[in-house]
Amino acid sequence: MSTPTQTPPKPTPPKVRPPGRERGYRTLDSGGRGMPIGHAMTAILIAFALALLLDAHAMLSTARSLPLGSTQREIAVDVMTPIADVAGALRLTRPREAVESLLGRHGEGAAGDPFAGIKTIPRTGTAHTKAGAKGHEAIKLPALLAAPTHTHPLRMLVIGDSLAGSFGYPFYTVARATHLMVPAGPVDFQIDTGLTRADLYNWPAEIRRDMYHYHPNVLVVVMGLNDDQSIQAPNGQIYSFGTYPWQHEYERRLIATMSLGVRLGATVVYVGPPPVRQESRNWHYQTINHLIRAAALGRPHVVYVNGYQLFQNRHQGYRQYMRTKSGQLVQIRTDDGIHLQTAGSQLLAHRAIFQLGAVYRLPWSKGAQAQERATLASYSSR
Repeated sequence: MSTPTQTPPKPTPPKVRPPGRERGYRTLDSGGRGMPIGHAMTAILIAFALALLLDAHAMLSTARSLPLGSTQREIAVDVMTPIADVAGALRLTRPREAVESLLGRHGEGAAGDPFAGIKTIPRTGTAHTKAGAKGHEAIKLPALLAAPTHTHPLRMLVIGDSLAGSFGYPFYTVARATHLMVPAGPVDFQIDTGLTRADLYNWPAEIRRDMYHYHPNVLVVVMGLNDDQSIQAPNGQIYSFGTYPWQHEYERRLIATMSLGVRLGATVVYVGPPPVRQESRNWHYQTINHLIRAAALGRPHVVYVNGYQLFQNRHQGYRQYMRTKSGQLVQIRTDDGIHLQTAGSQLLAHRAIFQLGAVYRLPWSKGAQAQERATLASYSSR
């Protein structure tokens, strides 16, 4: 019996690389033309470098926003500074700068000390006069400015940090209702800014821009929420929050800011920060309010509004709700525990407008002046 013959397997032909295709070449699953991996990586690196250069100034600003004196900030700034310099020299930052300008954003910080050279408004001679036997009436205040009218109302402008954003437009509504005040321009609020970090945002320059564009009679400054951090003095020294050198430098900046607004033709209403839900920070805001009050004390055309006292509970802490005279419970703070609800903003607006009566001849000036005399007496008796 014959055995069946087996057919030998056909040899597999060797894979032949098409001409021009080198090792590492990959084709797309879709059947389209492929690209060598090396070329793809090169394209990705070029795109990354271009994106880095186009956004170099924003990344440098982010690096600078890190806590003063931290190693992370020093390394990030050292890395990003030369990259930003190259981007600026090649004019690659122009498109972003153009968009920021169209949006009205001026995010550049100050290279030096923007508060230097601002001539200080001196205190009046009666700021430290003791009340004596005659009580508060013994303290004389500067003469009231002319009363606004329906045809010549006060032009109001609100500026500041994110708290100004939640406060500003309700304030304008309350101001309009007096028929003696109108908004001079949109609320100018810049998130995460303040006076401690002039290297991140130059508020003196922004105040000059706002005064030039809108010509307000009253400049309402709402700032301080972001100022509970280290500060760098003109001599380069960095001081921790709350220390005596920190307080001295911060008060210098407050006085310069108030003086700048007054010298440019406005009455300055400076609103201190309210307490927040994070109780550990509230002594910071009490300190900041104390310094704002001390800086404003006795300076003509400067009004301090105690935002902390108005919103504190009976333990000098945070409260979310407040009862009206009719007994209704109203939410005055937003759910983030920081900003103001409309009801809270209106409450603060009424307080600020009332205190303007100590500067302008308004129907409520008598009460406002009595309150101002009491404030001066409390300080002069210390």
